[in-house]
Amino acid sequence: MLANNTLKATDISQVIKYLDGKKPLQYKSADWEAFYTDTGRKDIDKMIWTFVDRGLGHKALFGGHSGNGKSTELNRFKGNADINETFLVIASDVAESLNPIDLEVVELLLLVIVETLAYADAHKMTLDPSLGERFDELEGHFSGKLVIEEERQEKRESSLETSAEASVGYPGFLVKLKAKVLAKIKAQSDYRKTVRTTFRPRLNELVELLDDLLSALHIHDKRGRVPLIVLDGLDRMSVESSRKLYAQDGQTLALIQNASLLLTIPVSVIHSPESAQVEGTLGKIHVFKNLRLYDREGKEDETSRKNKERLRQFVFKRLDKALITKEALDQAIHYSGGVYRTLVDLVSEAAVVARTDEREQIGIEEMVEAVRDFKINKSRPLTRKHWQVLEDIAETKSLQSGDDDETRLQMLQGLFALEYINGNEWYDLNPLLEDALERYKKVERQMASKRADEADD
Repeated sequence: MLANNTLKATDISQVIKYLDGKKPLQYKSADWEAFYTDTGRKDIDKMIWTFVDRGLGHKALFGGHSGNGKSTELNRFKGNADINETFLVIASDVAESLNPIDLEVVELLLLVIVETLAYADAHKMTLDPSLGERFDELEGHFSGKLVIEEERQEKRESSLETSAEASVGYPGFLVKLKAKVLAKIKAQSDYRKTVRTTFRPRLNELVELLDDLLSALHIHDKRGRVPLIVLDGLDRMSVESSRKLYAQDGQTLALIQNASLLLTIPVSVIHSPESAQVEGTLGKIHVFKNLRLYDREGKEDETSRKNKERLRQFVFKRLDKALITKEALDQAIHYSGGVYRTLVDLVSEAAVVARTDEREQIGIEEMVEAVRDFKINKSRPLTRKHWQVLEDIAETKSLQSGDDDETRLQMLQGLFALEYINGNEWYDLNPLLEDALERYKKVERQMASKRADEADD
């Protein structure tokens, strides 16, 4: 998570500059060697051996709360020597190329086609010219229906220049689809609708084209490895979009036969009524739990103490111990709820406070101010309906009571409620909302008392 991979922060300005919770570590990089902290969770190791042993066609899903370390661990999966001995890894962070809040299977398939072409191009694979003709046809749909006249002319000129190449993914097609079409899909909602209208009737054709391309990659790999598609960033999808993608269009993704598949999945889908259907279609859901800092009763035990120490070491690998007091770090760990990104963001924000006040260390006052701002931002979008659901979760440690499924899923997806495991699965309020919930309950009691008094009158 540090931009500078040769040292950790030694003053407050470096904490602000280097601590970035949105940048996962890259496997076997200098950053990885310096800063990776073992989380004690073995989900990735289990997935590695399952994929290696089952090989071609194995599909699985990897989910959990956003910011809890999934992307860093997924980089470990992609960089594993046994995985790369068995597979051609074609990986993409969907959020970099598409809009995860508004995402459908059409543009996801187009992205995978582009990434697969990019892999073939990067590894100088010359493939069957007949595939190139089919990509010409696909490009024609964009040029004819979705791209302006000037770009159609560019396509004709590019085709004349590259017609002798007889290879899949020639530069004209690949550059246009990746740099122009995908960028417009991400940025423009009207363009997304047009693309979906054009290609949804042709989903099977897109899958067949992708499958043939994947088969060609396997045939041309000298080591006989099979393709493995790894898609990160799908856990950031909205509740509505993710339900449609996984529950309704999962069958389309399952039609991909000539590759193995590992997709990230939002917590809202994991806990939805459709989860069993999704598992049956796209494979087992591996859930990456948050590090629990207390047991279900709110008390410390051996596991929670180990987890807190892991989080301390995670921070101290990134900044000098002299830059933050024990009390400040303890408070940051508590309010992180065991979510790595929240911890990084709290420490970074407290460093901004210290820098502003011209202090050389993050103390309890700086952390209290940072936590206060995070509490306000976290509670601001919540309505009475949300607080009712969160109160129920806080009291029962469960998602099972109550009948407002949609709101409960939204609370999980937005990290307003957090998931843990302690023998059995359980849930709790995000600690940043503890004070606000108590204020809500106090107001509700006052209003109930007032209504009762009015009724007596």
